[in-house]
Amino acid sequence: MPTSLRLTALALLATLGAAGCASTQASQPSFEPGAEPTWIQPSASLQRQLEAQAARLTYAHGLEEKYELIRWFVGTGEVAYPTLFQLVEAGPTDEARALALSCLASTADPRLLGPLRELEFPGEDRPTLRLERARCHMVLGDWTWSWVLIEGLESPSLWARALCARTLQETTRMRFGFDPRKEPGSCAEAVERWRQWDAARRSDPLQAVEPSAQ
Repeated sequence: MPTSLRLTALALLATLGAAGCASTQASQPSFEPGAEPTWIQPSASLQRQLEAQAARLTYAHGLEEKYELIRWFVGTGEVAYPTLFQLVEAGPTDEARALALSCLASTADPRLLGPLRELEFPGEDRPTLRLERARCHMVLGDWTWSWVLIEGLESPSLWARALCARTLQETTRMRFGFDPRKEPGSCAEAVERWRQWDAARRSDPLQAVEPSAQ
């Protein structure tokens, strides 16, 4: 299976299960509202584990191993966030960066949005990483990059279409009749309805506010 398809399949697996195992530690604020988050620091032994697992995340191969690592990072909680952000920003490959984003998205912790917005958004020459980054933002409550996922509905990759469709449907609770299993172009009407929805949302001051901020 091509790398891009494997990554998208992994992201779908993460969406299905890893978010459900977010630790209670990650949901407990360790900063004052409106302030820059300060994450809980790991012990020396846990830091060594984080570094070892980050190395595994970088070079892992099978989907099951990658999914297991996502679950481990999510279960570890906010002490893992700096390590994951380091991978997102400077991972040796786009695959490693996308896997780190899958971990962050699966925490369902909206405090991650501030630091995430500080990172450069991937360009069109990195389509898999670009989709995973948009998914991460949207799952955490920032719909700024929803249009990237809507564009992904027309991808020639079945897995990419499925990833984008699932993310949009689960965050908005809408479908517009889109079926990722159909050939690209056969759901043009549904994709146009998604575009119209996104345009209307952006033009409405109330709808343009992130759901997490309402």
